[in-house]
Amino acid sequence: MKFARSWQSPRRPLLSNTWGDGLYFVFDTVRDARLFALELAGRIAATDWSAKGLPPELNLRIALHVGPVHVCMNPITARRDFMGTHVSRAARIEPVTPPGQVYASQAFAAFAAAERVGEFACEYVGLTALAKGFGTFPTYHVRTRVASPSLP
Repeated sequence: MKFARSWQSPRRPLLSNTWGDGLYFVFDTVRDARLFALELAGRIAATDWSAKGLPPELNLRIALHVGPVHVCMNPITARRDFMGTHVSRAARIEPVTPPGQVYASQAFAAFAAAERVGEFACEYVGLTALAKGFGTFPTYHVRTRVASPSLP
């Protein structure tokens, strides 16, 4: 499909991969991960999927998490890879994220707040039971911050 080749984000992931029906990206900064996620969500929402022979309501669920990972050389692909429990956390948030939305872990929201990232907001959703019995964790809806109208 030409979609993937036609769009280039200025935010470059350290790693991009697929797992089954999922996409997996690793970024160096919270800001780049969030901006890429919202750009991707917007691009997917703006695509005329029926023109490509796909269901018009096709959409993505995007999950963001931050935490320490293990960097290694994947012996099968001979490429650098990132793995660990924090990779699994993001993978467990994604299935409970509503289609077309970007959800994040509390750790991601905390890093964004600590780094004073201003382009987006992390709004508390509540305690959410994650997929595959992974547990119940605080989750956040990530959205572009709406600029306040200037006061007269």
